[in-house]
Amino acid sequence: MKKVILLLGVLVAANILAAQDTLTVKEARGKNFKSRLGLTSEQEEQLKELRGKLRPELKSIREDDSKSRSEKLRALADVQEVKEKELSTILSGTQMAELKSIRSEVRENIRQRQSTWMKRRTDIRKNVRKRRRMRMEKRSEN
Repeated sequence: MKKVILLLGVLVAANILAAQDTLTVKEARGKNFKSRLGLTSEQEEQLKELRGKLRPELKSIREDDSKSRSEKLRALADVQEVKEKELSTILSGTQMAELKSIRSEVRENIRQRQSTWMKRRTDIRKNVRKRRRMRMEKRSEN
């Protein structure tokens, strides 16, 4: 029991540290995003306005409990389509291509993190099972 509590404590602490790291990563990502796209101050303002305009709409879709999951996904896809059209008017062709490249990198990073997390989770489960088996074997020997 003590080992389980200790393990849970370690996992909670690791999640807290990861969340703190994520904040700094997000900040760095925002600066990197601006520099990689080579945004002008005017473009930055236009993007900020676009995010401000879409944020309440996205929030209302997510919080609408009267819609099914598939209806919400369709509504979110519609908003995404509008966002893409607006982005194409704000950004140049090369900036849009770079944005697609950034998005694919982000998706790949997410996949890698998920894969790493799943591997760790599997390893933890294997170790827990192994310890249980060992305890059961010791009990059966006695």
